[in-house]
Amino acid sequence: MDLLGLLNWKANPAAVPMHLKNLTKVDGEEIVKFLQDTLDALFSILMQNSDSGTYDQPVFDALVSVQL
Repeated sequence: MDLLGLLNWKANPAAVPMHLKNLTKVDGEEIVKFLQDTLDALFSILMQNSDSGTYDQPVFDALVSVQL
């Protein structure tokens, strides 16, 4: 459910920090199945919030801590 929440982050932007934190708990096999969509969502979050820098560190942490 955490991966789905991240992929649909625009529907509930307030939950983005929670989804980013929980992304490390998602099975690597699931992330690989949706790798392109996951990366698109992460970079979209960065681009939509580029002026504030709010999600820079959480997105980076999610990217480096996901175990495939």
